[in-house]
Amino acid sequence: MINLLEKPELLGAFIAEHRRQAGLSRVELALRADVGKTILYDLEHGRTSVRLDLLMRILTVLGMQLHLSGPFVRGIDRLAEGDDES
Repeated sequence: MINLLEKPELLGAFIAEHRRQAGLSRVELALRADVGKTILYDLEHGRTSVRLDLLMRILTVLGMQLHLSGPFVRGIDRLAEGDDES
C-alpha cells in the first residue's frame, strides 16, 4: 500500500490510470463526475490541493474508494456507527 501522506502527488497517477483503464477521456470523466476538466488535468499532474467533495465525485465515478487508517480507527468506527459517547 502506498502512503499518500508521503507522496500525495501519486493520487493523481492512480486516478489517471483508472481513468485510462476505464476507457474514459478527461472530458468524459469530468462530465460524469460533474467537475471541471482542468481539475482532472491538475490532479493527474500532481496538484495536491483539490476540494474533497470534487475528489470524492471523481473517485466514485471510477469505482475507487478512499480508505483511512490510524491509531484511533476504532474510535472513529464508533462515531460512524452512531455510537457517540463523547
